[in-house]
Amino acid sequence: MTLNQLNYFMTVCKYKSFTMASEQMHVSQPAISVAIRELENECGVVLFERHRKNIEITEAGRLFLTGVQKLMQQYSELEILQQGLVKKRNYIKIGMAAMGGNIVYPRLCREFNGEFPEFELKTQEASNSDLYEKLDNGEIDLAICATRNLPDPGVYNYVVLTHSRLMLCVNEKHRLAEQEKINLYQLQDEKLVMLEEHYNQTRYIKKLFQEYNINVKFVHYTSQTFSIISFVHENAACGFLSEELAKVDPVIVPLTVDEIAPIPITLVWRKDAFRYSSVDSFIQLARRIASENS
Repeated sequence: MTLNQLNYFMTVCKYKSFTMASEQMHVSQPAISVAIRELENECGVVLFERHRKNIEITEAGRLFLTGVQKLMQQYSELEILQQGLVKKRNYIKIGMAAMGGNIVYPRLCREFNGEFPEFELKTQEASNSDLYEKLDNGEIDLAICATRNLPDPGVYNYVVLTHSRLMLCVNEKHRLAEQEKINLYQLQDEKLVMLEEHYNQTRYIKKLFQEYNINVKFVHYTSQTFSIISFVHENAACGFLSEELAKVDPVIVPLTVDEIAPIPITLVWRKDAFRYSSVDSFIQLARRIASENS
């Protein structure tokens, strides 16, 4: 069997049509049909049931498809490896959660650019769940995550860079401003500004309120931490920020909340992904910074 035959087979499975597969692969329909027939003869099984107006993959075809998908994924990884052996890539693709990126990435960026000016850092922000999906799809090389759930060690390698705590931020004129530490029950009926609901931080906080049966008023959702700072600055609402960001405005008072534990900020990468030398250099820098913070 050949790679062309396997690609034809996967395309026919995807579109459930020899005609559409031929259009997508830019080859004639007879060529697709012949390739599939040769594949069936070599395997000794029928891969598709041919009907007058459509085709249907057989049980043997489904089993074969699973194996072909794994094989093609391995072949794709082998191609990436081969490309990496013959040339170096001069950039790194890094995804980061907003909280994790704000806390650790500026230093990582400064020190890496100082040591390796020949490499470009291409960054994007996403939620923690989206970051893992992007790692799995090869869209990014590394992810900076901020989540209480550490990565699966069977699939990912990671470095805990530091820990950070979410603080309740209030205006200096707020009724709670004189306290250094509070519990969630003291937030009953408070107005809150939050990051948008797809952020892990927001889901975590809202889950806590539900568990403790606390009613609060969510007055605004935003994708920008600056908006949270602005609301608190104007004493229009309280908000949750990392302890590092909570210090940027002198009229904002950060309060520790008993029920909220520190969050590990991690650099994550897939164990089975090919790594360019630039990525390895970034990981080494991250390990050094992590050891300084421990």
